[in-house]
Amino acid sequence: MKTRRNFKTIVILLTLAVCALVAMTAISNDVFAGDDAKKVDTPKTVKKEVKPSDKKGKFFFKKTCKSCHGSKGEGGEVTPMSKTIKQWERAFKKDKHYKGAKYSTDFDATQLIHIKHFLINHAADSDQPETCG
Repeated sequence: MKTRRNFKTIVILLTLAVCALVAMTAISNDVFAGDDAKKVDTPKTVKKEVKPSDKKGKFFFKKTCKSCHGSKGEGGEVTPMSKTIKQWERAFKKDKHYKGAKYSTDFDATQLIHIKHFLINHAADSDQPETCG
């Protein structure tokens, strides 16, 4: 009986610890982001601060995405102009890539930050729409 009570206590304490960690992470993200900072979801495997780059995003998009998403690719042609800014943000937030696969597991985390930045900044309704020839 005492063992069962100890087990329940441990489970409750671990649950509370996880909840506290999640809450602290959410609070710290809001505190350090600033009011007018653009919030970008970043994959969890990024070890250091990465400043998103359009140039790198375009390079990585061509290198890793165009083989399947070119004009003759099996994934259908995809360019930044294939979606609006909101549609790209929604697609990355859902983290669904192909047949249940996830962006966050299919791609290197740092490269994905740059690719997201490039696609969103050059979406169909952006100030600088681009096709990524």
